[in-house]
Amino acid sequence: ALLRHPRLFSELYVNMFKAGESSGALDKILTRLADASEREDDLKRKVQAAVAYPILIVTMGVATVFVLLAFFLPKVVSLFHNYTDLPLPTRLLIGCSGFFSANWYWVLLIGILILAVFQRLSAMENGRRFVDRIKLHLPLMGKFLVGSDVARFSRTFALMMEAGIPVTKALSLAGNTLRNSVLRDEVEKVRNGTVQLGHPLSSGLKKARYFPLMVANLTAVGEESGRIEETMMEVAVFFEKQVDQKGRMATSLLEPVLILIVGGVVGFIVAAMLLPIFRLSAGL
Repeated sequence: ALLRHPRLFSELYVNMFKAGESSGALDKILTRLADASEREDDLKRKVQAAVAYPILIVTMGVATVFVLLAFFLPKVVSLFHNYTDLPLPTRLLIGCSGFFSANWYWVLLIGILILAVFQRLSAMENGRRFVDRIKLHLPLMGKFLVGSDVARFSRTFALMMEAGIPVTKALSLAGNTLRNSVLRDEVEKVRNGTVQLGHPLSSGLKKARYFPLMVANLTAVGEESGRIEETMMEVAVFFEKQVDQKGRMATSLLEPVLILIVGGVVGFIVAAMLLPIFRLSAGL
């Protein structure tokens, strides 16, 4: 019945239902799925909250500087056309303002085209891998995004192992929950290169480039003790806490830094406009 509605019930949910029906523990499976969904939504909100604020600050800062340079400053800059001995910051500002005033529509068009190309690349398979690889190398945000995906993967994998789903199938389904295509490719390589050949999962995770080494080490401990589902659940809890901590730290650090950068740019514009006035008043 669930297979008739793939838009509502993913392959992961269908396989969990199958395992619950065959084992007679459907009620426990549903409870675990509900808990996992709540934690997934909570993790998603934390990631969105950590990313949305810096994007908003940067967008508003760029828009403010663009409007100042293209529309407001040209009217003020005309006051200094008769002066030849202008300070260097003022000359730089006049040059930038003149360029933006004369070509603001081209600048706006190029910016829109860059965003359109970026979104187009994100929609294509190879382009999405390129964009996702860039995300993994971003300072601060790269490890944050890796941690959120590792937590999601570990919890899903542990949930499926508890339900008795085979390791290869559990890896495939858990890998599909990863939002980063580069990490999904790594999980698929681990599945094809180690598990399907009879090698331990931990050996493949150790060779993975972007998965933290701690995940592979704890997976090895779980394999040796026969409690891999409990170990992977502990990995998920650890990285969820780490994502929460890093998200709050990144937000608290980026907020003043971005405000200082935007304020510094606006302050430079104001200072460049006031320097000639100060020099003129000193000469008088």
